[in-house]
Amino acid sequence: MSLTFYSAPMSTASITEAVLAELGIDFDRIDLNLSAGDTKKPEYLKINPNGKVPAIVHDGTAIWESSAITMYLGELFGVETKLYPAPGPQRGEAIKWIAWSNVTLAEAAGRLFASLPPEQQGDPATNADE
Repeated sequence: MSLTFYSAPMSTASITEAVLAELGIDFDRIDLNLSAGDTKKPEYLKINPNGKVPAIVHDGTAIWESSAITMYLGELFGVETKLYPAPGPQRGEAIKWIAWSNVTLAEAAGRLFASLPPEQQGDPATNADE
């Protein structure tokens, strides 16, 4: 199995990083610099045409959007370890909370982030805010 994880500081890639760690999945990590435009380069746009992080490539298949990645990894690697529910009502509950955290909670966090003074926004090394 090969899994490559594309990440950047101060992004929703931290969600994917936590999922990978919790599931104990081996992966290769590629850190992208948002300020340098790494996610807009043609080679990355082939992986994620939205030009955002996170993304993973698992055995040649690109998956992007943190909620999609969470559900994908959960279904493949989390059911046997009981870290992700098997198909059924409990899976529906898990999907509901994954979607909520990526839409409702993330929107509120974005508003909070936008209210911070500029010097407190983003990664200090790159001032990245994606």
